[in-house]
Amino acid sequence: MRKGNRKQSEFLNRLGRFFRCERGSLTVEFVIWMMVVFVPLLALTADVSKLFLAKADMWNVARDTARRMSTGEVTVATAPAYAQNELLYYDPSDYVIKAKEDAKVCNSGKYNPYNDYVYISAPIAKVSIFGTLVWMAGLDPDTATVGAYVTMRSEGSGGSC
Repeated sequence: MRKGNRKQSEFLNRLGRFFRCERGSLTVEFVIWMMVVFVPLLALTADVSKLFLAKADMWNVARDTARRMSTGEVTVATAPAYAQNELLYYDPSDYVIKAKEDAKVCNSGKYNPYNDYVYISAPIAKVSIFGTLVWMAGLDPDTATVGAYVTMRSEGSGGSC
């Protein structure tokens, strides 16, 4: 037998033993199940974590904006721009920011205290990393939002009227 044929025959024998051997078959099944179960679960965890981070940021900015409105540092007209500059994680155009205050009621020459409201929201699809939250929960990516709503009482009497 020639030397080249012997090496080829030895290679084919080893290849045959490799395919007949069942050692490691559990590893293959484990990898397949990991792709089906673990990877989507990991993606969902990342999406929910990012959602909580965005919600915490929106709540902090809404609270700070409402506080500044109640002290008079920011007006209702300038509050959305102030809030947009304070938001950290996403494109400011992704957010919906609304600010309003109760009607001022004049009582005995002074305004009664009133409430200031700040609402900030963003689409979940923009906040999500992988989109698994929208997909697994069956939410509409165009309408599902996460938001923060803060109401704060104005300080003092609101000045004289």
